[in-house]
Amino acid sequence: MATAGHGKMLGNADTVILGLLLDEPRHAYDIVRTYHARSMDKWVDVGDATIYQAMPRLERGGLIEPVAGKGEGKKKVYKLTSLGKKRLRQELLARLASEEVYDLDMNVAIGFIEHLKREEAVAALSERRRRVLEVVRDMGKLPYASEDGSRSLPHDMIALQRFRLAEAELQWLDQVMKWLA
Repeated sequence: MATAGHGKMLGNADTVILGLLLDEPRHAYDIVRTYHARSMDKWVDVGDATIYQAMPRLERGGLIEPVAGKGEGKKKVYKLTSLGKKRLRQELLARLASEEVYDLDMNVAIGFIEHLKREEAVAALSERRRRVLEVVRDMGKLPYASEDGSRSLPHDMIALQRFRLAEAELQWLDQVMKWLA
């Protein structure tokens, strides 16, 4: 997917990195730590190694740059460039207006489900149901709070959305499994 007039959209890791650098300059380890401390791993799948791999690419692209005189040992401290701020803003606006609607990899399997043995399909969907139920339980522990105890409206909004989508998926899974039985 491309942003209008701005080329290809950034990946999730790139967007997370740029977003976390809005707060303050950070080194890669601090970005990883902050990503987990803010419970972002509950709503966006970005591997720790992916963050480390993305940093040089973002620097080459002129979106981030090392902060002179900062950092210890091999840890470079990075900040957003003006181009990085502009690109992040474009990315966030494009994602908010995205045409993608609940695109799940599972939909491809559902499209061909009639070619599976019913018992296998029900077993796989039961496993999916178990995992979705875990999401419902986790997301039901609102509100999120940061390490200092403060609330985050964006995190609460994301958690509520995931909670509602997971609840709806549970109902849908129950209907599909009933249809297969």
